[in-house]
Amino acid sequence: MRVEVSCDSYNSHGGGPSITPIGGYLSGSLAAVEPKTLVIEANACFRSTGPPRKTLERMYEEFHRSLDSLPNVRYVSKGQRLRVRYMSRVCPAEVALRFGVPSLEVFTLVLREFAGLLPGVLKDQKILGKRVDFPSLERALDASLGQTPATDAELQAFATRLREDARAAFAELSPWERLGINWSDYHPRARLLLDDPFFWQEADDYAPHGNDTGSDLLGAFRVWRRRNGGVPVLRFLSDLLRDWGFEERVAAFSEKAPAAWTKDDEMAVTLFDEANIALAFAQIKLEAVCDSGACDAALASIGRQLSPEVAAHFEWKTPLERVRRLEQMRAVLTMLGDA
Repeated sequence: MRVEVSCDSYNSHGGGPSITPIGGYLSGSLAAVEPKTLVIEANACFRSTGPPRKTLERMYEEFHRSLDSLPNVRYVSKGQRLRVRYMSRVCPAEVALRFGVPSLEVFTLVLREFAGLLPGVLKDQKILGKRVDFPSLERALDASLGQTPATDAELQAFATRLREDARAAFAELSPWERLGINWSDYHPRARLLLDDPFFWQEADDYAPHGNDTGSDLLGAFRVWRRRNGGVPVLRFLSDLLRDWGFEERVAAFSEKAPAAWTKDDEMAVTLFDEANIALAFAQIKLEAVCDSGACDAALASIGRQLSPEVAAHFEWKTPLERVRRLEQMRAVLTMLGDA
C-alpha cells in the first residue's frame, strides 16, 4: 500500500509541513501490506476557530457546512485508488496548517488519528476489504506508531529526505509521467487527441486548465455533465458565468465594438476567453468530442487573444510562448471542427 496525505481548510488546499510527511512515513511502513498496488489518498479537513478573512465569508460557511457530510470514501477500482476525505478533530486549522518547520506534535496527532481510522475504512469496502491483509496491516500500523521521530529536528530531517527523494524520482520520469494524472478520469481517446503533455498541465497558465479559470471550470463541468448528459455544453458556460457573477459583464462587452472596450471590460474579456477555451478542452478530455458551438466559441476566443488590435487596445504584451500555445490549441480545435 502507498499513502498520500493532503489537507484542507476553508481557504487552503494541498499540503502542510506537518501533515504531508505522514504519507511518506506510512508508505514506508505499509509497502509490503496487501494489496500492494493500492494507493490511499487521504484528505484531512480542519475546522477554523477564528473568523473568516474579509471577502471569504461565503467560502468559510460552505466549507464548514460540507464537513457535516464527512467522511466521504470512494474506491476507484480501475486506478486502484481509495480516496478518503475526513474531518480531523485533533487540532484546529490554525495549528495543523501553520507554515514553517514541521511540528512533531501535529504530525503525531494526525498520524495516530488516521492510523486509527484506516482499518475501519478498509473493512467497510465490500470488494476491496476482501483483498486486504488486515493482520499485516494492524502490525504495520502498530510498528509505525512506535517508531515515530522523537524530536522536531528528526521530523524535519525526515521531511527533507522525502522531498529530496521525490525530486530525484521526478527527474527520472517522462513528461507524461510527471503529470501524475489518473487517466481513468478521462476518456480513453482523449490522450490521442491531446497528444502533447502541455494540454494536460495543471500549473501552466497557458494550458487550457492550468489557469484558475480553467481549473475551476474543469471540475465544475465534470460534475455538471454527470447530471446533464447530451445537453449542449454552452448552456453550462452560461450558468457558470452567472454563478461567478460575470454574466452581465460579458454581455456588456459583447454589445460594444472592441474599440469602445474599457479597462473594466478587460477582465471580463480575459475570463470569458479562458472559459471558452477551457470548456472546449474539458469536453475533449471527458468525451473525446467537442460540440460545434463550444468549438466555435473557443476558436473565436483564441482569435481574440491573438488579435493585434485587441492587444494594442488593452496594451497587452503577448509573449511568443503564449502565441505558440494559442496556435497549438487552435490547430486541435480546427481539426476536430473539420472532422
